[in-house]
Amino acid sequence: MRLERCLLATALIASATVFGVSDRAAAQDGGRIRSDLLALYDFRAIDDVTVSDRSGLGDLADFKIGKLEDVVVSEGSIELIGPTTVRSKSAPAKVADMVRISGELTVEAWLKPTNPNQTEPATAISISNGTDQRNLIVEQLDGRFRVRFRTSRTGRNAGQGISTASGLVKAEPTHLVFTRGRLGQVSIFVDGALAASGEIPGATSLWEKVRVYLGDEPKNSQPWLGTFYLFAIYGRDLSPQEVKQNFRAGPSPASSTLTTTSDSSDHFERKIAPLLARRCLECHDSAVKKGGLDLSRKDAAFAGGANGKAIKPGDASGSLLWLMSQADAMPKDRPSLSSEEKQLLRDWIDAGAPWTYETLDRAIFARGDRANGNWVQRLTAGEYIETVRAALGVDVSKEAREVLPPDLRADGFNNTAYNLNVDLGHVEAYARLAAIVGDRMDVVKISTEEPEATNDWIAAIGKRILRGPISEHEIELYSGLVDAVTSSGGSREESVRYVAEAMLQSPRFIYRIEQQRGDGSAWPTDVHEFASRISYIVGGGSARPCVDGGC
Repeated sequence: MRLERCLLATALIASATVFGVSDRAAAQDGGRIRSDLLALYDFRAIDDVTVSDRSGLGDLADFKIGKLEDVVVSEGSIELIGPTTVRSKSAPAKVADMVRISGELTVEAWLKPTNPNQTEPATAISISNGTDQRNLIVEQLDGRFRVRFRTSRTGRNAGQGISTASGLVKAEPTHLVFTRGRLGQVSIFVDGALAASGEIPGATSLWEKVRVYLGDEPKNSQPWLGTFYLFAIYGRDLSPQEVKQNFRAGPSPASSTLTTTSDSSDHFERKIAPLLARRCLECHDSAVKKGGLDLSRKDAAFAGGANGKAIKPGDASGSLLWLMSQADAMPKDRPSLSSEEKQLLRDWIDAGAPWTYETLDRAIFARGDRANGNWVQRLTAGEYIETVRAALGVDVSKEAREVLPPDLRADGFNNTAYNLNVDLGHVEAYARLAAIVGDRMDVVKISTEEPEATNDWIAAIGKRILRGPISEHEIELYSGLVDAVTSSGGSREESVRYVAEAMLQSPRFIYRIEQQRGDGSAWPTDVHEFASRISYIVGGGSARPCVDGGC
C-alpha cells in the first residue's frame, strides 16, 4: 500500500503545474491576467499631475508626475522628454508586504525608449528610497535590459541581477516583463519571449516599504527617457503562458481596465449560499420542502413553489424569496433577516441570481465562512505518528496516543480542517514528543548522512522533516540555534538533535502548510506540496507522507 501511494502521488505530480496554470489563467479580464494584480497604470485616468492606480486592490498607489514641463501626456501614454520621475504618492505597503510573504513578484511594462543605445545606465523602473534601500531596479544599458532584485544575499541596494543580450532594446513599443519565483528563479521576457533567466537566491523578508518610480530615482541621477503605455505589478511570478497572454492583449484600454472585485460566482459561493443555508434551508430543503419550495437544488429553486416563483432573475421585486424576507414573513417563527442580509438577497437577484452549485449542503454552508474558508490543517494524531516515522524512523505511537489531546469528529470525520484546533495541551504534548524523538533518533546516522556545511545540512534535514525545501530565512533561524549549541561547547550531533526537535515543533511540521498569497485566495501548489497533499489524502488518517522524494 505504501508503494501504491507513492506511485499515485508521483503520477499526479506531473499534473500539478498544469492545475496551477489553469487556476491562474482563469482569473483574467478582457484578455489580461488579473489574479494577484497589485497595481495597474494604463495612463488613461490622469487628473492634473495624478496617474490613477486602476487595480482596484486595497490602498491604491496613485502616481504623481514630477516636472510637467518634462512630460508629454497623451491618451493612454506618458512620455518623459526630460529628467523627471513619475512616482507613487506614498510607499505602497501592499507591494512590499506581498513580496515579503510570497517571495514572488512580476513587474510588467509597455514602453518605448527614446534612445535604445544608451551608453550610461538609465533607470526605467525603481522600487526604492533612492539612496540605500533598493528593492528592485530595471535599467537600460548598451542595448540591454538589466534587472536587479533585493534578497537577503544581495544587500540593501539589490546588487545581484540578470541582463538580456544586447540588441533587444528598440525605439518602438516593447513589452517588458520581469518575474521572480519563490525559490529564487528569475526571468526577463521581451515581447512575450524569454530573453534571460537565472537565479537570485535569498529571502525576501528584508523588502522595505518604499516608493515606486518610473523614469529614474528621486535625485534624477540615471534618467530614462521614453514613453510608458502601461505599468503593472503582480504579487507572484506570472508563467510564460501568462506573459505571452498579456503581450497578445497589448496595452489597450479595453484589456487593461480591471478591477479585483469578486465575480458573481465567487459572490454566490461566499455570501449567498451560506445565507440560504443558515436562514432558509431548515424549512425549504428537499426533505421538508414547505410550501412546495426547495431551495437546496438549483433547478427546484428557480422552478418555485406552490405560491409561485421564489426567484425571478433580474427582478427582486417580483421574487417571493425577496418579498417574504423584506416583509419579515420568512423565516417563520425565527429572527428576521438583517438589513444587510436583505440587501444581499436583493442585489443578488437583481444581478441575475447567478447560482454556481447544483445542490447546497446545509451541513456545510450553514457554517458560512467557518466551513467554507481556506483552513490550515493540523496533523491528526495518526498523521503525526506516521509523519515522524517516515521522516526520522522513530515510532512514538504509544506516547503520542497518551499525551496528545484526542482529535474531535466534525461532519463525520476526525480530520476536518476547521475542527483541528491547537490549545496549550497540544503545545505541551508536541514539546514532550519532540524531546522523545530527539532522544530516540539515530543522530549519528543522520549527521553523517547529511552535508558538512551547517546551512547545507539544515536545508537537508529541513526538507526531510518539513516535507519540502526550506527558505533562506528558515535556514538563518535554525543556524542561530546551531550557533547557540556550539558556542556552549555542544557537538555536531547535539546541534542536529536540537534542530530536529525545533523543526518538530514548528508550524510547518504541525500543520500541513502550503504557501499562500496572503489575501486568502488559492495558490497553485508546487510539486512537493502536491505530493504531500496526495499522500495524506490517499493514506487517510494513518498516512505515511511523502518525505524527501519517498513515500
